[in-house]
Amino acid sequence: MDVVDSKLKTAVEFGASHTINSRTENAVEIIQQVTTGRGADYVFMTAGSVEAVKQSLQMVAPRGTVVIVGVVNDPVPLFLGDIPIFEKNIIGTK
Repeated sequence: MDVVDSKLKTAVEFGASHTINSRTENAVEIIQQVTTGRGADYVFMTAGSVEAVKQSLQMVAPRGTVVIVGVVNDPVPLFLGDIPIFEKNIIGTK
């Protein structure tokens, strides 16, 4: 998933089975369709934006993990009830 079509084309060349331009497509909806409503086991959030964090939590499956790579410098309003109810994990990385 990216907002730059040339990067998406390169992802396909490296073996990506699906690509999403999140600027022109509803990324959360597509992830839900591709995973038959379950969500992804792992979501790596590299964009560093508030909206990307919120979308990542909507994309991840129950017991799935969101790995935050991009630094977000603004407060992120989240509905935290989904985390314990669906056992979602949020972790950071260097």
